[in-house]
Amino acid sequence: GEISPTEAEAIAVNLGLPVPESLFALGLEGLVRFQQVVAKIDDGEDADNGFFEGYLPGTSLDGQYAGSLIAHSGAPLVSATECDAVIAECEERTQKMGGWTTQRHENYPTTDVPVLKLSRTLAWVKDSLLPDVAYPFLAKAFGFVVPARGAFRIVDMFVVKYDAAAGQRMLKPHRDGSVFSFNVALNDLEAYEGGGTYFRQLEHSVVPSGSRVEGDGSLRSPKGHILAHSSALMHGGHPITSGVRYILVAFVTLEPAHATWAYKFYEHIRESDELCEESRA
Repeated sequence: GEISPTEAEAIAVNLGLPVPESLFALGLEGLVRFQQVVAKIDDGEDADNGFFEGYLPGTSLDGQYAGSLIAHSGAPLVSATECDAVIAECEERTQKMGGWTTQRHENYPTTDVPVLKLSRTLAWVKDSLLPDVAYPFLAKAFGFVVPARGAFRIVDMFVVKYDAAAGQRMLKPHRDGSVFSFNVALNDLEAYEGGGTYFRQLEHSVVPSGSRVEGDGSLRSPKGHILAHSSALMHGGHPITSGVRYILVAFVTLEPAHATWAYKFYEHIRESDELCEESRA
């Protein structure tokens, strides 16, 4: 059967086999900037201070630390100009290549373009998005559970297009084959109706008054906001009923030295997610 990148890395590490460096590896300058952020977080100098809204409580493997398994940015972290540039490069490429890809993911295919095929977007991702925005966001949101805040590693990144008029409108509930996932909303909420990321547990959870969780268990992100979560949570792309929605999606694991932990944590969250569903049956 098919195995996830996280499982493959764990097997390779246990067998003493080399694991290739990620094609999304940070350059030296970006790595230094990110390490400086991690040092501040570790020293308690850079708390979240309302940086994100957290949903669904979770614990570390040993149960000593608790936090949230879903983190939604409280403000746009990616500029409108950067969002527009990603969409523009995608549409430019798909016009030249005859359309968007639809069969890259066998079980839950999305209408997408891999970031590795977008040269300008890839450069921005490695030089700016990951070291200055996304990795610090993950370090703050999930630092309560990861064994090393500076060890994030991208295994796949792509731009998804939902089009109510002609194309994919939704993505069925599923689990990703990574440790964490995040998406960046690339266009305005006014550009489409419906949409958002659906979480099965949120549909049945009591959430704080004033939260951005819809009654159907979905979280809708304004342009430039980041939504990150444990990949083991059952989630999906909520249907849009009109318009077009663009998001940048990333699957994240940890460096190979932490592959065994990554596999155990994924199973830890998956099992608790399934228990919650069984308790409601």
